Amino acid sequence: MKTKQEMLQQIQKIFEKEFENESLVITLESSPNNVENWDSINNLSLMAAIEEEFGVEFPIDAMFKIKNVNDIIDHLQSVSK
Repeated sequence: MKTKQEMLQQIQKIFEKEFENESLVITLESSPNNVENWDSINNLSLMAAIEEEFGVEFPIDAMFKIKNVNDIIDHLQSVSK
């Protein structure tokens, strides 16, 4: 299984592409509260891109529980065990 740091690097590239911002830097604590343009609409395309990249699905209830990038990675790790 990939480490959180390895997954963060993969997710970083997805964020850059989805938000069309190559200078965007995310951390485990990054959230819609501190990432410009990470709103409910952009969240859908972001989650779809992450699902495609990692070959997983985020059930609706899991999406509502996600508060930051760390939560995304926790979910990815929980379904890839």
